[in-house]
Amino acid sequence: MFDFDSRWLSVAVSVALIVHAAASYIFYRKYLEVIEEFLSDIELVKKHRDAYGNHFLGRRMREIAIVFVIMVPGMYKRQEVIPMWKVRRVPAALRFGVKFHFYSSVTVVSSMALLYYAQHA
Repeated sequence: MFDFDSRWLSVAVSVALIVHAAASYIFYRKYLEVIEEFLSDIELVKKHRDAYGNHFLGRRMREIAIVFVIMVPGMYKRQEVIPMWKVRRVPAALRFGVKFHFYSSVTVVSSMALLYYAQHA
């Protein structure tokens, strides 16, 4: 087994985390209302917009709801069945941005967990 200095890996993961946080903040600051307009037929999106408002944590909750509606529309079967044609009305570039945000979140969190276990193993 080769020995490596995990501090350099920690720096890389920290930089990736900062870039991810800044990019997702800018993306959703610019496009959250646009995506919500395309999904305005979905009652769940309206409820989240009305309930959480426009302050910082409310916007984060609305972002998470949008991510789940686009990534896993079948998750909300108890509240409302969301047909795929409603999700496909969102332009492909915006859907790609949401999916990229989701997968980069998963990647950053996974790399943080792997780094933690590599340092404490």
